[in-house]
Amino acid sequence: MDRPWITRVEQAAVVAAELARLAGEPGLSGTLVVRREKCVEIEPGMRFLLTHAALGLSVICRCEAKPSPCG
Repeated sequence: MDRPWITRVEQAAVVAAELARLAGEPGLSGTLVVRREKCVEIEPGMRFLLTHAALGLSVICRCEAKPSPCG
């Protein structure tokens, strides 16, 4: 990990611990196709709750990209 803007040891330790925690969490990636009215409020970088009613499954996701026709 390269973070040249971090110059204090304490700050570097905190950042390294957070990056290690994030890297250790299980994750998944994929593409989601939804109706326009569902994606208007979601912006790249935002977290949202993805719910599949038929399976009874809910997962917190982060939007990484959004196509321009979505609104």
